[in-house]
Amino acid sequence: RGLFRRAFAVADLFVGTRSVVSSYGITPESVILWNNHNGQLISDNKLAVEGSLKLGMVTDASYLQKENKLVVVGEWMPIKILNLRGRSFGNH
Repeated sequence: RGLFRRAFAVADLFVGTRSVVSSYGITPESVILWNNHNGQLISDNKLAVEGSLKLGMVTDASYLQKENKLVVVGEWMPIKILNLRGRSFGNH
């Protein structure tokens, strides 16, 4: 148990959403959870309020560590590249 916590202690988490229940085709809201370095993941309410996490029908995402970018792809949406700046994203 301690090894698991140490291995994932510094990771943030992006959860891409593909659809809304009973509403296929409606743009769902994805979620990013930031690690507070105390073993907890905290939802970023500011991004949710701004609507910046309504990316589309997400099917896959990949974090490019060297470039500090998140690449998001999905159905009926363009490829989106988000630049990570601290704890916020900007569209590329």
